[in-house]
Amino acid sequence: MLAIKVDFLTGRYTAHSQKGYGTREWPPHPSRFYSALVAAYHEHDHGETERQALEWLESLPAPRLYVPDAHPRDTVTVFVPHYDHNKIVQQGGEVELIPEYRSSSNKAREFPTVIPEGPLYFIWDGHPDRETKNALNRLANSVPYFGHSSSLVHAQVVDETPDPNVVPATNQTGEEYLR
Repeated sequence: MLAIKVDFLTGRYTAHSQKGYGTREWPPHPSRFYSALVAAYHEHDHGETERQALEWLESLPAPRLYVPDAHPRDTVTVFVPHYDHNKIVQQGGEVELIPEYRSSSNKAREFPTVIPEGPLYFIWDGHPDRETKNALNRLANSVPYFGHSSSLVHAQVVDETPDPNVVPATNQTGEEYLR
């Protein structure tokens, strides 16, 4: 068994569900976490051992999860500046937005968030060798956030987990669809 524990350092998880913009994603889908591991691999210039560990992890069936209860947080609409990225110019080595092309209106954004009652666990049916396990732990430790960049996390390989409460269906009759 290989398990990665994800602690939410800010006490919240923010991500849009595939069900539509503004819809909270809970539980998080495993491919989002795998993508975070891949991003950490590239951002922190990990080596060949970590690349091979990612390939090994990718070859495994979908993980089981222990998903703690989570409570939705009120979603507030915020307004952020909207820029026409086609009107950005480079002058003297610096990139800047031409003032006359700045939009006078702000764009409405929502950040759907849940408050998990504890850590999340991804549990794979696979037995890595020591080198692969250590490489995956280095990658997990390099993941700064999960979902939206405001959802700061600490992730680590662990030996003990709670019993999984989300298990991949063997057919398409599951209760929840995780992309």
